[in-house]
Amino acid sequence: MTHKLRYYALAFWLVLIGMSCSDKDDSTLDNVPVAVIEKPAEGQLYQRGSTIMLTADFESGTGLKECTAYLKELKSLKGWDDPWTPEQTITLNAQMTYRIENQWLFEPTIPFDIKAGDYAFVLLVVDSDLNYSSYEIPIIIE
Repeated sequence: MTHKLRYYALAFWLVLIGMSCSDKDDSTLDNVPVAVIEKPAEGQLYQRGSTIMLTADFESGTGLKECTAYLKELKSLKGWDDPWTPEQTITLNAQMTYRIENQWLFEPTIPFDIKAGDYAFVLLVVDSDLNYSSYEIPIIIE
């Protein structure tokens, strides 16, 4: 009888510990902000002198704070100039959902004196509780 009682007490405590651990993990995953990016498209080709535009929908259960867009080089680039690594932060006004449509990014046009090749467009989205998510889209600049 006492073995069964010990067995049930141990099983009860294991269930409680398992439930408390799983609740913490689920809440963290549910609270990250989400972005659906329409522009730039994956693999999109940009010519120097053209413009990079952003179109995206954002959503967060706690309210959106900001998104930061930047470029980083993916592979070896061609040319004598430096890689182009601009950065821009956009405030999202603490709303639960937000849409950016055809917003110019970085500069009015891509500079001519940069290295050409494969870049990654990176979008870092932060919500009011400082949860974040990051999205990376490969693009080509020639």
